[in-house]
Amino acid sequence: MITHKTITRLEKALDILLNTEIECNGMGKGNTFSEAVDRIRTLISCAEEKISNHS
Repeated sequence: MITHKTITRLEKALDILLNTEIECNGMGKGNTFSEAVDRIRTLISCAEEKISNHS
């Protein structure tokens, strides 16, 4: 089961990965990873709403 703690860890991991991507590849070289992160963040928001509704 997904908890708020799991979601917080996931968001921190995404931030680290995104910063690493920017450091390694720069912002200009195809934004596929950042687009994927945006989609994941949208899913995280949906998951948070579901958790809030169940509590």
